[in-house]
Amino acid sequence: MIIANHGIMGSLKVGITFDLSTFTYSGNSYSVSAQENNARSIRFGDNGSKFFITGVEGDGLDSYSLNTAYQIGSGGSHLAFHALGAGTSLTGLDVQPDGLDFFIQDGTNTRIETWNTLTAWDISSLSETTGKRGSLSGGETGIKYS
Repeated sequence: MIIANHGIMGSLKVGITFDLSTFTYSGNSYSVSAQENNARSIRFGDNGSKFFITGVEGDGLDSYSLNTAYQIGSGGSHLAFHALGAGTSLTGLDVQPDGLDFFIQDGTNTRIETWNTLTAWDISSLSETTGKRGSLSGGETGIKYS
């Protein structure tokens, strides 16, 4: 299990599957504070070799590589940043399973925006999908595509 704690992504071990009362900190972490000092959402790519974050200070979407799939402490590098031109409080993130549509929760403007990329899991060609916004009532944090 990975948690976002400001500029650090931390890894937790769960002793019994789906039993959160058995979790312990694994000691593995990955700092994203150079790009986002107040991370709010993290999502992995389809094979775990990339992860994506949004937050309330960086004003965009960042992608990172990992040396070992799903192992947050394995090291890697910052791949890309895409300024979203949205609000300053990006509090939620999810990705369609095919990696082509990114759903960004804009807490400042209380909406969810859809962004599309030409290549799955690659945000270098990200563009907002016109007319694909949903309004929120305010105060929501976190989204899940299903």
